Amino acid sequence: MLSYLNKLPREAEAVVDPHSGLAVTRLSSAIGHSHGLYFTSDGWTADQRFFIMGTERAGQGNQLYAVDLEDYSLLQLTDLAHGAVPDHYFNYASLSPDLLKLVFWNGNELTMLSLLDGGTQVIFTTQGDIHGTSWTADGQWILTCRSETVNTGNGSSTEDRLRWLNAPPLSQVIAVHVLSGRVKVLHEERWLITHVNASPTDPDLCTFCHEGPWLTIDQRIWGLRLSGGDPWAVVPKDPEWGVGHEYWCMDGRTVGYHARHRDGSWRHAAGFADVLGGDYWQAELSVPTHHAVALHSDMVILDGTRESGEWLMVVPREGDAWGEARILCRHGSSRAHHRAHVHPRPRLDGRVVSFNSDRRGYADAYHVEVPEDISTLPVYPGKPYRYYWE
Repeated sequence: MLSYLNKLPREAEAVVDPHSGLAVTRLSSAIGHSHGLYFTSDGWTADQRFFIMGTERAGQGNQLYAVDLEDYSLLQLTDLAHGAVPDHYFNYASLSPDLLKLVFWNGNELTMLSLLDGGTQVIFTTQGDIHGTSWTADGQWILTCRSETVNTGNGSSTEDRLRWLNAPPLSQVIAVHVLSGRVKVLHEERWLITHVNASPTDPDLCTFCHEGPWLTIDQRIWGLRLSGGDPWAVVPKDPEWGVGHEYWCMDGRTVGYHARHRDGSWRHAAGFADVLGGDYWQAELSVPTHHAVALHSDMVILDGTRESGEWLMVVPREGDAWGEARILCRHGSSRAHHRAHVHPRPRLDGRVVSFNSDRRGYADAYHVEVPEDISTLPVYPGKPYRYYWE
């Protein structure tokens, strides 16, 4: 049983999606934003009874909670100082491979929380801009990255936000040993590095990304060995397609990704790459999407775009192409800020998908069950007509 500080009664509400007929469950109803972990991290504990999310509540600031999926009560896991964890930092918390420990950034302190006894431990402190957490498959190391703080002006223009492209910060991919706190710098260079993700099966393998516009940066996805050696490009550079939003599939050797075409907003693709073998496969989707995620290369989950409609969709692979997109539900999120990014994530058995939406005004985490036969789901209905967007 999880250790917790406070227990709140059920706030969950289930509704039937009018398009698919599937039950969609909202997990919270606080005055404030709630969200699941980032879509590259599993949010369920080992027994699949508890789901981890970050949530804001009046007078409390950002805290981590576990939803008990047996009765949907809310178990408070942290009691951090108000304002200590800004905005969406809990997006980048992550569960250990045994799913019994949780690591997160509390300011510049890398903090580990035991879900069994509630104990916390600061295992690493650093300076600069920090990005994400990811456990190696053996649970011995936590991977993250840090970079020099970049002055981006007032952030009000594209020029301000991308100023680091002209003056790249020194960035490092680092590994922090869980028991000793020992730190290894795995790689450093002058580029903004983010999204360090460890293979779920190979404790010596990870990926990281060069941040920036997908179509103009040198390479987005890079492979790296913890035991040493230079990083390598995972997906060959294509002048027509920019790739990103990478994630590991369950085999721990395949990385999935989302791709956008140079020609315009409607042409999107999803693909998979063998990180060690160099082979990759990519095919165009029939509908654009903000994110794509999969457990295996036979089916992908999409969250659509504002132009295509606020749909959560599944798409089966059919030979060398993607099949018809089918509707799980309408997520209805504005994506107005990072906590409202839909970020779908399938449970490891593929039977439930978590996602975020601010459809009620505040962002919340939601669950929807996936039928065994997805051919029973309605086909994507096409681009909606929105006269007020014209």
